Amino acid sequence: MDRQKALGMIRRTLEAAALVGSLGLCGLLLFGGWQKAADVPSFREALLAHRVLPESAVPIVAAAFPWAEIAGGFFALVLLLRVQRRRLGAIVLASAFAALTVYVLLVWKDPPPLPTSCGCGLSSTPVTDWLPLVIRNATLTAVPAVLAFVTHAGSTRPRLRVTPNHGNADAARA
Repeated sequence: MDRQKALGMIRRTLEAAALVGSLGLCGLLLFGGWQKAADVPSFREALLAHRVLPESAVPIVAAAFPWAEIAGGFFALVLLLRVQRRRLGAIVLASAFAALTVYVLLVWKDPPPLPTSCGCGLSSTPVTDWLPLVIRNATLTAVPAVLAFVTHAGSTRPRLRVTPNHGNADAARA
């Protein structure tokens, strides 16, 4: 197997794995948003305890964010399932998880005085050490970022390779 074929196979394998992971992350956003929407008071309490947002903004964010998370998860899912829009879906998903990572990073920088829920919608277990959540979210951000990197924008065909023409007529036409 020549080097180009091997690299192509590695890229396709990486793209497939990142796509499966990204589809799972869409489900995570949808489920987490649904959990928050189903229990807005608990989500509001978690946001207040985090002390990242101004207190006056917390009720608005607590009511709107779950629906934005659901919409973002659905939008990214639809884009990921369309081959021509896969890269955009990956960018949307990576951006969403990057924003969540920044939020948790801010909580980690100035943690709540008492253990509190992360507000993730997946667990109500009080958190005392926020660094694992920062690492988790940063790792989750990397999955769709890899997909965006290895997916070709707007095309299912490989990128044009510029190779020197060593007297090969076929290479001149490619």
